[in-house]
Amino acid sequence: MKRNPKLVSVTDDVYFIASRLKEIDPTYYVVYDITKRRYEVHSDEQRGSSLCFVVPYDRLDARTVDYALKTRNASFCKMAGDWRKDPLRRTRFKEEIT
Repeated sequence: MKRNPKLVSVTDDVYFIASRLKEIDPTYYVVYDITKRRYEVHSDEQRGSSLCFVVPYDRLDARTVDYALKTRNASFCKMAGDWRKDPLRRTRFKEEIT
């Protein structure tokens, strides 16, 4: 995680949501944005912005885990290699996501 003073890392919470999100995707981490007053889930392996999603609830609970499971796309924007340059890998990638 890149250092940003307005983001507070959330590693321990009452319902172990941060740990449960790591079970879904080991690259996920949870932060609280002080200025926007919201929870966010990030992944450093994502290209571009590390933001995966903004938690649509005012607290971390089981709904957050359900939301992550519904919205997760394991291959989207991850640095899994340069599959665009190799036609065979591109075909395999398209088959995996369909």
